[in-house]
Amino acid sequence: MEEELIGVKIEHNDYWEWEGFDGVLMEDSCITEIRVGEKIVFVGSFQLTDAHPAYAAGKAFKGGQIEFDGVSEYVWTGQHVKPQKGKFKKKNLGGVDAMFFENGWYYTLGEWGELRFRAESKAIKIRK
Repeated sequence: MEEELIGVKIEHNDYWEWEGFDGVLMEDSCITEIRVGEKIVFVGSFQLTDAHPAYAAGKAFKGGQIEFDGVSEYVWTGQHVKPQKGKFKKKNLGGVDAMFFENGWYYTLGEWGELRFRAESKAIKIRK
C-alpha cells in the first residue's frame, strides 16, 4: 500500500500482504529464537489457516522460520524479556505484535522489543 501525506510518499506493507505469508497468523504464533547478523531469522511455531499450503486439519501450528537476507543495518531496542517455557515446551519469546515494511525498513515488534532493519529479501519456511 502506498499513500501520500503532505507531499511525501509512504510505502507500508503488513506481513499478510507479503508473498508466501498467506494463511500465517503471526499474532498467534510463538517465537522461540531470534538470530541477528547478516541474516535475521525468527524461529518458532507458526499458526496457519487453511489458506496456507502447509496447513493440516487438526494441526494449526507448524515449526518453521522467517529469514531476512542481506541485512545492512539494524536497531534492536527493548530487549527485556526473559524467555519463558510455554505450551510448546521450548523457550518462548512471545508472539508477534506487528511485522511490516515501511519506507525501506522492516519492523518487528513483540515481547522481545522492537527490531527494525534493512534487508534485501525475505522468506518464510514452514516444515511440512
